[in-house]
Amino acid sequence: MMALRDVRRRHAEYYKESLRIAGRQFREGGEALTESLARLDRDWLSIQAAQAWAQAELKADETVASLCSDFAGSAARLLDLYQHPQERARWLILGLAAARLCKDSIAECAHLGNLAACYLALGSSREALDLYEQQIALASDIQDEGATRGALGGLGNAHAALGDFQNAITEHAQSLVRARDVDDRHAEAMCLGNLGLAYAALGKLDRALEFHRQHLAVAQELGDHHGESLACGNLGNVYLKTGRTELAVDWFERQLRIAREIGEKHGEGTALANLGVAHGTFGNGALASKLYSQALVIFQEIGDRRAESCVLGNMGQYHANCGDLVEAMRLHKRALELSRETGDRRSEGNDLNNLALAYSDLGDYQRAHDLYLQALSIKREIGDQQGEANTLGNLGLWYMERGDIDRAINLYTDQLKLARAINDHRGTATASFNLSVALAECGRLADAIERAHDALKLFEECGDITAIIVQQQLRAWQGSSEQQG
Repeated sequence: MMALRDVRRRHAEYYKESLRIAGRQFREGGEALTESLARLDRDWLSIQAAQAWAQAELKADETVASLCSDFAGSAARLLDLYQHPQERARWLILGLAAARLCKDSIAECAHLGNLAACYLALGSSREALDLYEQQIALASDIQDEGATRGALGGLGNAHAALGDFQNAITEHAQSLVRARDVDDRHAEAMCLGNLGLAYAALGKLDRALEFHRQHLAVAQELGDHHGESLACGNLGNVYLKTGRTELAVDWFERQLRIAREIGEKHGEGTALANLGVAHGTFGNGALASKLYSQALVIFQEIGDRRAESCVLGNMGQYHANCGDLVEAMRLHKRALELSRETGDRRSEGNDLNNLALAYSDLGDYQRAHDLYLQALSIKREIGDQQGEANTLGNLGLWYMERGDIDRAINLYTDQLKLARAINDHRGTATASFNLSVALAECGRLADAIERAHDALKLFEECGDITAIIVQQQLRAWQGSSEQQG
């Protein structure tokens, strides 16, 4: 009779193989992608049980350790989508330990990169940066070109998360060249999408559109419906930033349709949330609320609390814009709770900023100030330079509203310096305009007009509709200046 341990080992091997097949189908794209998701849904409880047994028996022998490593790495792209980042990180930490026990440098290298991606998703960008650097060093030692290429892209994502978009672009561009050198189309598509995101964050929207369109074309060529859905959503977000909301809605609806066709619930929820933002911009409150609620239900069903927190934050901003500050406060508090529960420090800082704005609008200025300082501390602690600059701008506005113009000017100046240091064009434009308003308030109209012209030029280069507001303000100031003259 077969020993119980042998039965469990065979059970684990069987479901490890099922996971490997699902991962292969997911990479193939097209109809195979739908089959991979169906397989994973069918076998998921058994896969989890098998992984748990391998984890418990990790140090028993090298065969079991190898199984534990394989569970973490057999279907990396699929599991990144299917598992919550915290659960994914737990599997990968165990897989990394197992690979080291087995002296499997190739698996170790892959686990380092995948674990870094999980830390990025959880907002731990500095930890991710360290892991990617370890991966690059190991990949160089074992001469793994694919791992080096992936690690460069990961470094780019980590730099972007820290607000260092210029370095992000440099890393992604290097990764793109390497992907094209070996004709790795899937890696090329990923690099193109990442470059689009980085350029969009810098406010270079024309360049962002160029890269997202290329990403879409490659994804369609490969039959990668997941990548196609991502590219559609990214294109929609860029068009939304340019004020072309109807076009953004078209792309978000396309994103939604593809996600539903392939049964990709996370993508469906993201598309619904994007549509909520777009229809909120249109002023269609009833539809925006409905879309947000649908997205929220999906993220709660699949257990993605990080995405749930993001939607709650968007809902809170929408209610604040509509003047429903009590509901906005409730939503932002819940978003903050979730960010803290999931350990997402970057989102925690964003939620504190949103909550501070709501308290300020309600007249609780001291509470708002305290929350801004908490947000600023977190942004500096995790190295989120773009988030730090935005928080400095929020604090500047707080002092403006309290009549302390000199303090506001100092904060806006710091915001401007930081935005320029990280090459954030939109952030630089925003800080320049903030500073111009403060300068005008204290009677320095000529300086205010100069700063506003700087902001206008950058907003126009970015294709940002805020340029219209700056133009209107400039006309008012220039008219006032002519009357004084």
